[in-house]
Amino acid sequence: MPVFFFDGHRSLRGIEVLLSGWMGPVLLEFGWYANPCFLAACVALAVGRERIALGSSLVALLLGLTSFATTGWVFDEAELTPIRGLGAGFGLWLCAIALLAAFSVVVVVVGRRREVAALGFKDTE
Repeated sequence: MPVFFFDGHRSLRGIEVLLSGWMGPVLLEFGWYANPCFLAACVALAVGRERIALGSSLVALLLGLTSFATTGWVFDEAELTPIRGLGAGFGLWLCAIALLAAFSVVVVVVGRRREVAALGFKDTE
């Protein structure tokens, strides 16, 4: 799916951004680094480490949101090509991160309430 649109240049697909976005810090852009945090959160949820998943997913969301500050893409060493629009791939990527963060919050909150109830205490939150 398209991620970025440009004037006078073809759009970038998600796989292209995924494979080359790690070079973002050269331009002081760190949004791509939401991907490893997203993966870490998924793994943490899979192995039952809900709090680590929550932290990782929130960091992923913050990093992902910095992508809105991305103004251009380097296709060659001559110049930065301005981004003219965001595609559906960008929206789906960011929605996936936001949903994982929301799910992590729910898992941690529900898990805490179950722990408190199992101890016989009334939840005061």
